[in-house]
Amino acid sequence: MVEAGIGGPGEMDVLARMIEPDLALVTHVGPAHLEALGSLENVAREKAILLARARPGSAKFFPRSCLDFAAFRNLSAPATALDPTIWQDAEITTIRFTPSHLNPAAAEPILFTCRRVSEGMARNVALAVAAALQLGVSPGDAQRRLLDWEPAALRGEICRDHAGRWLYVDCYNANPASMHDALAAFAGMAPADQPRLFIIGGMEELGEESLAYHRELGVALARTLRTRDSALVLAGQAAAEAVVNGADHPSVTAASDLASLRIRLESHRGAVFIKGSRRYQLESLLLPKVTVAHAHDTTR
Repeated sequence: MVEAGIGGPGEMDVLARMIEPDLALVTHVGPAHLEALGSLENVAREKAILLARARPGSAKFFPRSCLDFAAFRNLSAPATALDPTIWQDAEITTIRFTPSHLNPAAAEPILFTCRRVSEGMARNVALAVAAALQLGVSPGDAQRRLLDWEPAALRGEICRDHAGRWLYVDCYNANPASMHDALAAFAGMAPADQPRLFIIGGMEELGEESLAYHRELGVALARTLRTRDSALVLAGQAAAEAVVNGADHPSVTAASDLASLRIRLESHRGAVFIKGSRRYQLESLLLPKVTVAHAHDTTR
């Protein structure tokens, strides 16, 4: 398995020619690396190259939302656009989709469950399961493996720190789509009876639209806040001001540095959301080592 990550134009063509995938997945097209790529259409064009360069006859999967872009609508080889139905409760995510790529004439919807994850992660689960079924994994085996799966470190990880605080940690990186997805997940998963602290890092490489995307984040953050909640933003001055101004909420303020975030975190007694681009090193707030928790674990 090879992850083909790009940051600028022309990079996917080089990677795709090197990989020559037997099976190819694109998980999402959204505002990322816009500083180099310039537009969402260019992001889509780069990502679609991975599918176009896959070996003849190979299976290709992407979310149906990618069909908003001409690069995906105009793919010359057949590909499967998945549009799963997702249900969420406190502990479990249920995903339903129709594996029409296996037998179009007799395809029936199938259900899978996994630990509670964000909507975006659930769509990725559907893509991964579709790929596994294509490779010969049975639905039963796929379900059993999902029950054993847990998020990688810093990617939608749920844990507790040394003081027992419930943490949602998703600071491996950040872009507008993943930030909004994570906010919604945290709002649905965090213990309902606890005050919530949102630690927000800036989103990098967004080009000319950076301030607009940060303002939109502020608006979404304000809609998420409850009476006892608060939020701190660590970003470049203009981006931090854009979030704060977009929120227009007294509980959303800019932080000067990691040290001030750490002081605020140590004084907080409740659930904590941590997300931002790697530049801001928000993972350093988690020392000493944290322990794994579950969405329904509210015992401490």
